[in-house]
Amino acid sequence: NFVTEKQYAKAIAASYNMDVSVTIENMGKKEQKIILAPKIKNRAIPLYDENYQKAVGAKIVLGEKYKGKKLSATSPVWYQKDDVLYMGVGEEVAISQEKSEKFHLNRSNLPVEPVHTENGAEIRFRDGGMMQAEIAGNATTGDEGWIITKSKNGDATIFTKFGEADILNIEKID
Repeated sequence: NFVTEKQYAKAIAASYNMDVSVTIENMGKKEQKIILAPKIKNRAIPLYDENYQKAVGAKIVLGEKYKGKKLSATSPVWYQKDDVLYMGVGEEVAISQEKSEKFHLNRSNLPVEPVHTENGAEIRFRDGGMMQAEIAGNATTGDEGWIITKSKNGDATIFTKFGEADILNIEKID
């Protein structure tokens, strides 16, 4: 996704400024929960921006035990493609085989704060420019100025807008 040079620099600085510890919890019946806990190294670095720090992502390549299994995460932004999970780790995240009933974004290009609503979510963008968010399945918005497109394979809805940081209200379509 497109971002400005300054936004890209803040995102890179945030990723270098984050440590993530991994813990595995046994849940019985041979199932496990993987816990990712982020820790900010230094809030005084020149490019520190709390919004970008909370938007740091991780790529997790699944080992033999989880190959071919569908997992879910408690992160508000996550996506599984084959045997790889991509997710935001700005706060503690749990990964498990439990099906998530909670709404989540597949991706966003800028820091966001999603808030669940009855039939979707309110996505608060924390920076402006080109704002883009993708969710699995069909969705719409009544908010003005958002361009709605489908992903190449048609399994996701992409929302795009240019301008100052804004709020996007997404409504899932069954």
